[in-house]
Amino acid sequence: MAKDGWAEMRGKSVDEVDIRDDFMFSYVMRNPAICTQLLEYLLPECKIARIKYIDWDTDETAEEECHMPKMRLAKPEMQKAFFGAAGKRGVRLDAYVDDGANVYTIEMQTTRQSSLPKRARLYQAHMDINQLSRGQYYDKLRPGFVIFICTFDPFGRGLCRYSFRNVCKEEDFELKDEAYKLFFNTTGTRGEISESLREILRYICLLY
Repeated sequence: MAKDGWAEMRGKSVDEVDIRDDFMFSYVMRNPAICTQLLEYLLPECKIARIKYIDWDTDETAEEECHMPKMRLAKPEMQKAFFGAAGKRGVRLDAYVDDGANVYTIEMQTTRQSSLPKRARLYQAHMDINQLSRGQYYDKLRPGFVIFICTFDPFGRGLCRYSFRNVCKEEDFELKDEAYKLFFNTTGTRGEISESLREILRYICLLY
């Protein structure tokens, strides 16, 4: 869908929409170069050689054989929808990215929600369940990153970045399930991040 169509659908003119709008953010993330660079700023430990995207338009035979989408090199998915069992809640992701080694969802969040951590949990569940085909071993499940870029401080501690993973409380060692959730705070003033990422967060903050 073209930008004009998005703006019209949301009752806005193109001039009124910026990167904070979820449809515009999804549109920008369709550019592989921009998407890759943003991911590498957000996650400097992840070096992304190429981006893969899921083609959900598989034929009926392929779905019967493996119940999984085919993989192809393509542009990023916009507003990716994952649907679970009948009557259960699905999710719609702003940008869903697969680099062949990890899977990521990047979300622009402008509305403060107390349920944001549990929303991240649901996103992670849908990302995971759509990775494995029938009969595949669990060790084929790749690292998953749920990323929220927030125009507010989601936890009220002033950090630019909040990174979460599962650890043992008793002995302080990592579970190593490779499930990661990150919340970036455009209003943050504390914590060590690159100057490039700081400029990106500052830019988004000034738009608000």
